[in-house]
Amino acid sequence: MLTIDTSEPHWQEDWAKVFPQGVDHSFEAVGAAQTLNNAIDLVKRGGSVTLVGNAAPSGVIDFQKIVLKELLLIGCYACANEYEVALRLMADKKADVSDIVSVTAPLEEGRKWFDILREGKQDVVKVVLTL
Repeated sequence: MLTIDTSEPHWQEDWAKVFPQGVDHSFEAVGAAQTLNNAIDLVKRGGSVTLVGNAAPSGVIDFQKIVLKELLLIGCYACANEYEVALRLMADKKADVSDIVSVTAPLEEGRKWFDILREGKQDVVKVVLTL
C-alpha cells in the first residue's frame, strides 16, 4: 500500500511515472471532495475506488470520469472487527501510520480535535487520542 502526499507540488507527475496506466484500486479515507477526485484520477480504466467513512455529506465530483473510465465506487462505513488487528499491527510496528497521523493528543481533547477535523480549517489528516 502506498500513501500519497498531495501537498507535494508535483505529486501527480511523480505518481504517473510509477503507475502510468493508473492503479487497480484506491482508498479515499479523508472524506473530502478533492481527495475523492484525486482517488478517481489515480485509478486506471475498469478500476475501483473505496470510500472509507465520509466526513463531508456532499461534494462536487466529475461523474463523467467515473463513467468513461468504467469505475466501480464502493462505500465502506462500518468495520468488521478489524480494530483489534489494526491496533496490534501498529503496536508491533508492523504497520507504519506515521505519514497520516497529524496529531497525537490526550482523550480529554477529543471533542476539540473532532471539531477541528469537522471544520476542515487546519491541515490535519488523522488524530490519535491516547489514554
